[in-house]
Amino acid sequence: CPRLHRSRFEREDGLSLLSQHSMPLTTQIEVDPRAPSSMPTCRVFGPDTIAHPLRQRLLNHASEWQPSRSLLTNLTAVLAVTFPSRPPPQEEDQSMECTICYCRLLDGAAPDVTCEQPQCAKVFHKACLLEWLQALPTTRRSFSTFFGECPYCATGLSVTAS
Repeated sequence: CPRLHRSRFEREDGLSLLSQHSMPLTTQIEVDPRAPSSMPTCRVFGPDTIAHPLRQRLLNHASEWQPSRSLLTNLTAVLAVTFPSRPPPQEEDQSMECTICYCRLLDGAAPDVTCEQPQCAKVFHKACLLEWLQALPTTRRSFSTFFGECPYCATGLSVTAS
């Protein structure tokens, strides 16, 4: 599988799961981008006394993989484990999360630019939006001000570099 390069906005990859014994195990999952619905390459890391049964289950139940199901649904069924999940975001929390980097704070600053389209109203950190606009060939620049489009609704917006 080709390696993907992470940008500064992406988070660490890999999944952690807890066994019945509350011992941490880590799975490394490699999805083939040419066949994303096929069974990925899975490696289980952890103490052999706990990881070995999970590896065996993976080998013995690989035939249960169904390309029509999601990756998480298939892994849950094949491995017979419950993967941890984040609690659902509160509506107020989500509204203050930058919709480019998905963080509330970037270098201590909250998102400070809002799309003026009322149906969109997405919020961005100034630095994230500036980096986004600089990467687009359609962005116009006048001195230190960049003019472009909202990444979500294509409404015109601008940001001034400090």
